[in-house]
Amino acid sequence: MFPLQILVTGKLDPVLHAWLCSLTRSLKKEEAESLLDNYGVLENTGDRKNAGVIVNFVSNVNNELFLKIVERNGRMTEELKRLIAPEIVGLRETIKEQAEVFAQEKAAWTLERTNFTKREAELLKRIEELEKKQSKN
Repeated sequence: MFPLQILVTGKLDPVLHAWLCSLTRSLKKEEAESLLDNYGVLENTGDRKNAGVIVNFVSNVNNELFLKIVERNGRMTEELKRLIAPEIVGLRETIKEQAEVFAQEKAAWTLERTNFTKREAELLKRIEELEKKQSKN
C-alpha cells in the first residue's frame, strides 16, 4: 500500500549510525557522551537543529542517564548547556513572573494584616471603654 522500511538498530554499526542507534530507552553512558560529543562538533545549522531534536528526545527517554551526566563532576557539558539554554531562559522568565505574582500577593497580605491589626486595636479600645463604663455603673 505504501513503502515501509524497518530498521533494526541493534544490527547497525554503532559508529557509522550513532544517531539512529541512540534512539533507544536503554542508551549506555558512553553512547550518550559520544552522542553529545558528536552534537558539539556539528557546524551546519540544519544538522545541529536535527541533532538537537534527537538529543532532546534521547535525553527525555533516558532521563536518569542524562541527569547523571549533568551531575558528573558537579558541572554540565557545554553541549548540554547549549541544547537546554532556550529552556533555561524560559524557566527563568517563568520564575520571574511567579516571583512578581508572589510579591504582589505578599504585599496584599501585608496590607490586609495591617488593616486587621488596626481593627483589632480599635476593638480592644472599645472593649476597654465598655469595661470602664461598666465599672462606673
